[in-house]
Amino acid sequence: MTRRLLFSLLLLTGFFRTGTEIYAQLDQVWAFGRHAGLDFSSNPPRGITTASEGHEGAASVCDSNGNLLFYSEGSYIWNRNHQLMPNGSDLTGLGEGITISTTQGVLIVPMPGSDHLYYVFSIGSIEFSGSGRMWYSIVDMRLNNGLGDVVQGKKGVEFDNNLTEKMIGIPGNDCNVWLIVVPQRGAQVKAYNIGLDGIATNPVISDVLPLSIMAIAGWLEASPDRRKIFLDTRLYDFNPDNGTLSNPISFPDTYSYGVCFSPDNSKLYRAQLTMEQFDISSNDSATIMRSRYRVTDSALTMRRGPDDKIYVTGPRGDRLSVIQQPNRSGAACQYERDVVSLQPMTSTSMSLPNYVPMARDRYNVISRNMYDTAFCTREYTLQALGNNTSRYTWSTGDTSAQIAVTQNGTYWARYEVSSICTYDTYIDTFHVYFDTVPRLRATRQDKALYCPGDTLVLAPAHSGGSHYLWNTGMRGTHIITGDTGVFWVAYEMDSLCTVNADTFIVGYSREKLRLDFSLDSLACVQELLTLENLSDNRYQNFNWDMG
Repeated sequence: MTRRLLFSLLLLTGFFRTGTEIYAQLDQVWAFGRHAGLDFSSNPPRGITTASEGHEGAASVCDSNGNLLFYSEGSYIWNRNHQLMPNGSDLTGLGEGITISTTQGVLIVPMPGSDHLYYVFSIGSIEFSGSGRMWYSIVDMRLNNGLGDVVQGKKGVEFDNNLTEKMIGIPGNDCNVWLIVVPQRGAQVKAYNIGLDGIATNPVISDVLPLSIMAIAGWLEASPDRRKIFLDTRLYDFNPDNGTLSNPISFPDTYSYGVCFSPDNSKLYRAQLTMEQFDISSNDSATIMRSRYRVTDSALTMRRGPDDKIYVTGPRGDRLSVIQQPNRSGAACQYERDVVSLQPMTSTSMSLPNYVPMARDRYNVISRNMYDTAFCTREYTLQALGNNTSRYTWSTGDTSAQIAVTQNGTYWARYEVSSICTYDTYIDTFHVYFDTVPRLRATRQDKALYCPGDTLVLAPAHSGGSHYLWNTGMRGTHIITGDTGVFWVAYEMDSLCTVNADTFIVGYSREKLRLDFSLDSLACVQELLTLENLSDNRYQNFNWDMG
């Protein structure tokens, strides 16, 4: 067997493994408002009762299977059983109500590189904390028998202040999350890098256009593809590589509390009772303004759901309205008012949960080509190059690390090798050619002599082969002959196309016998004496010496 191996590496920095599938699972259960909640495991989602005590800010998170883990309004954390975590009270240290009316007063961020640790960020409302202070706490889901708890010494750690009520997280491109906050003064945006080493203490600063008077509250929103941010009355480009904002496009100078992008990133919805839709796909200010469409006059907060619909709060606190087709323009977006009912004695207030930004894994696709020639065999084994823990998928449908093939062709194996925040998908491709051209190998040549009338057994050098064929036409591992001449046998041993050939040259023996009569015999003159050979009857021709 000969093999040539070629490698090629495809690095896809913007391509994420199972993007909408895994990240949608984190968003399957919402907890918000006054004891309100939604469970998206059914269609339409069903209302549930929670322990949430929020007025504006809210956040909840599920595991990768869509099971609720915990939720918060910024000051308290409840577990999946709707019970306060043992160390989950008064996260800010300033008492009850500090975050209750902060627009985006809480944000849950799964810690990059961990499957059990979570950051919970809290921002105090302007009217209560007075200074827009921000804290973080860390939840460890291994604590409290798997129900989770706040880690001792990692509760209410303050690290910024003088912020507005806007706070979101955006996944970066290097197994990180950008925590985006907006200072009250200075026309700037801060982006804190949350990575494998924790939270960077020095944020990335972007200068923005001056904020309107009302911009201290209201939602900050990022597009699903992480390329746009809407802040105040302007649409900015966002760079997930370095956390910067740039290239503002100004919208009509009216304050908007609720903001939401369509799932395909083409539409922007703004709401302050009046909800408007803008087509932003052109990225041209004049074209965007001409696409302006009035959707409804009864909307406040908006949130994109895991089902790619947009859910809207309005005057009725016990119901939610829905934009059924948010990617479509104008009336085709299918806004339906008050169609999702919440549980009795629960209310949206002005609240819908903040998005859960999960660090995106680096995703590499590595292709390797192997050119194999299988000499003289009916079957050949292909071995993928992964480790024993890899899950394999072959072009033949097999799922083991190796397969046996019997025909020429191209075969491939696909498998993943993972490490912290990195998933490498390998595709090993095998180009197989079976070479079965027969090749003769002389393995033995024997000479045999015997006397006429006898028989001789001829056997090859190896008896463990197959397909024995003698030049006499006989088949088998041996023949019996009484003839002279040249005999040969061909047979296969350890290879399909290597033929062994053993040759036998058979002839009669020419051995001469000399006999001496050592004993004397006495006879009279003229008396007849008979001499007879009695030694061996094989001898037929005799020469007598009477000398």
